Amino acid sequence: MDTRLLLLLVLALLTPPAAGAGRRPRPAARGVQVEAVGVVPLDGGGTVLLADLDHTRLVPISVGSTEALAIALRIERRRYERPLTYDLIDAILDGMGGEVVEARIDDLRSGTFVAHLTFREGRRSFTVDTRASDAIAVALGRGVPLWLAAPVLDGAGLPWPETPLVPDPTAPSL
Repeated sequence: MDTRLLLLLVLALLTPPAAGAGRRPRPAARGVQVEAVGVVPLDGGGTVLLADLDHTRLVPISVGSTEALAIALRIERRRYERPLTYDLIDAILDGMGGEVVEARIDDLRSGTFVAHLTFREGRRSFTVDTRASDAIAVALGRGVPLWLAAPVLDGAGLPWPETPLVPDPTAPSL
């Protein structure tokens, strides 16, 4: 396990939620674009670490073990030997000529992230309610940006560590 990711997770778990976390904000049209920077495996699941593109804030999201594996593989641009559920979704979309238009995490309700995926097939588009882990995995697999509502980032986001948690072996020592 990557020591930096483990330490970021520990920081995330030990930091109390910001004031107002868990309130019910209105869904954001877009919000803040985020990227999945890693998955920390844990017994029975894992924690996906999302970061804003400037790497100033980090949002940890707990997911199941299957979802953690799928997301980690997609971050690393690797595939499991047999298709996983998200690979099946990709194949169905490819076969039907559909596309993912948008992946959003819109809300945080009682500690649960609420997400939506918007699909398009021809002129028809539709949005479905989904788990955050599904939105993350599908966005990674389809190469579409992942958006996080600003109130969710404000409520669940943690400051990105200013100093590296793992020493840079190429940096000169003092």
